[in-house]
Amino acid sequence: MSSNPPMNSRAFAKRAISGVLRRIQRPIDAFYRTRHPGPVGRSLIRAAAPLVRRMVPNDRWSLPVHAPYWMQAASVHPRSPQRASKRIFMFCLYRGQFTLDLSLAALLAWRGHKVILGYLPRLGSPVKPPFEDDPSAEPYLSAALADLSRASGGKVGAVNMASLASSDVRVDEESLSRQAVADAVIRLGTESVDPANIEHAEAVARYRMLGERTQRAAAAFFAARAHEFDLILLANGMSFEAAHVLKCAVQAGLDVVTFEKFAFRKVRIVNHGSPVFSFQDLALLWRHRAELGFDTEPFRSRALERAMELLGERRRASVRNWAWKYQFAPDQDNEETISAAGIDLSLPYILVCTNVPFDAGFYQFTTLFRSMRDWLVETVRFLLNETDTQVVVRIHPGEMLHYGGRERSVDNLAEAGVTPHPRLIVIAPEAKVNTYPLMERCRAGVVFSSTTGIEMAMLGRPVVVGADVYYGNKGFTRDCDSRPVYFDILRKVAAGDIDTAESRRCAAAARLFYYMLHFVLQHPYPYDKGVDLVRTPPHRLVASAEIENYLKLLDVLTMSPDEFERELVFIYRERVLGSNLIDSKRPLAAIES
Repeated sequence: MSSNPPMNSRAFAKRAISGVLRRIQRPIDAFYRTRHPGPVGRSLIRAAAPLVRRMVPNDRWSLPVHAPYWMQAASVHPRSPQRASKRIFMFCLYRGQFTLDLSLAALLAWRGHKVILGYLPRLGSPVKPPFEDDPSAEPYLSAALADLSRASGGKVGAVNMASLASSDVRVDEESLSRQAVADAVIRLGTESVDPANIEHAEAVARYRMLGERTQRAAAAFFAARAHEFDLILLANGMSFEAAHVLKCAVQAGLDVVTFEKFAFRKVRIVNHGSPVFSFQDLALLWRHRAELGFDTEPFRSRALERAMELLGERRRASVRNWAWKYQFAPDQDNEETISAAGIDLSLPYILVCTNVPFDAGFYQFTTLFRSMRDWLVETVRFLLNETDTQVVVRIHPGEMLHYGGRERSVDNLAEAGVTPHPRLIVIAPEAKVNTYPLMERCRAGVVFSSTTGIEMAMLGRPVVVGADVYYGNKGFTRDCDSRPVYFDILRKVAAGDIDTAESRRCAAAARLFYYMLHFVLQHPYPYDKGVDLVRTPPHRLVASAEIENYLKLLDVLTMSPDEFERELVFIYRERVLGSNLIDSKRPLAAIES
């Protein structure tokens, strides 16, 4: 009993101190919302370093203290075995990314690698005003990152790539134009980018200008220094400046690795050789599933069961593993759902599940339709005009959430003259209708690139996909290489009954793929937000037993595409054979502990 009061007192004191620090930090954050510390400000911040280190990192003003502090990890005694040391170039820009990339650089330096952080001196958001950084951003970042080499023992450095941009560099006009439109879609929150709209035209022009600057800087940098690096490591690689840096790195003949947060908290996925959401690593794992032991019992059955448990968490809107919850009626049973949706079960129905319009897919994946909007309108119109089935459109609940953008699928259907129709039911994003009972009762599902596609396949439904989605062409969806084939398949699934044997086969394959995506490809990672670094800064993490959870990710991140393909069976068979990997009682973030 005597041990409880001191523990409670310590917890109370810790909360009290955190509360005081938050109150101190708020006005500082507000003061530096659009500006950055000058020489005097940086001196004062450094003088207050013991206090600042306990505050949540803010890239706009705290990097002079936090950046060298995190580098202390580089001098902590390493753990064996270590892979061969690599010379790694990391690309970084935008507020928040500096914190994440600097902390990762510290971990990689501790793991024995040498890291150069190439950055563009921008700390604003790529999609939120103000769109022009304060002139203080460049000198602030230069001063804040100048001490990295000394603090890390020469293992981490930084270079301002903007200063290297050359007008003599030839840019790729086609990629600039396509990427500018794709980036403008994200910025504007709508797929319908209209060149005649002044706001739209200005957004496209801005992203084209930024892309051109980035290509000129990156191409010049790699032309001069490509020989200094074994690997290029960058977050995402699909959008904004990172997409242009990736393109220039590939053109320079460098090995590229991309990474990103995905569906779970404190998890990263990795992709070798291409943008992260091309999921090439996942495709490799799928092709090697037999060698990995995925077809071996009892593992296979346990993996399929675990996949269904994870799907059940999605249905119940659980955040035990998932970072987001999209179901507003998590406890609704099947009959309640059908009633709330107004579906007539005397008629079979096709379930059409949308994406959030502006977030529906990058231009690399829109192979059949120009956009999710075009897919939705043409799909629903075809099903109503060319079949006699009932059509249920479940609009993505994300349309009503904070990132939902400006475009609404219900408006797109109405403007196209598709609604109203006696055989069409459109379920609004905010409707208290659970999506998963709809999946269980439908004759077939149709998606653009939504995760609901693989989930319907897991439930034994035939699924037709309208984009180059990562789970397509894996043997459990109806895939199309042309629009005529797409519409022909739609007609057939609307008219045909479900083949029970085929349904079971596809469901099992989809469940296995779902398991691989979430429990094999994804690796635990300690830092999602700045507050995570306050709780466990890198030098304390690498000196603790907890670091064992993250070694696999650090090593996979630093493999070349060739190394990854050669070693993936060894790496992931080891994960597969670990029984703790499918322990349904534990959340994913703890899966390797």
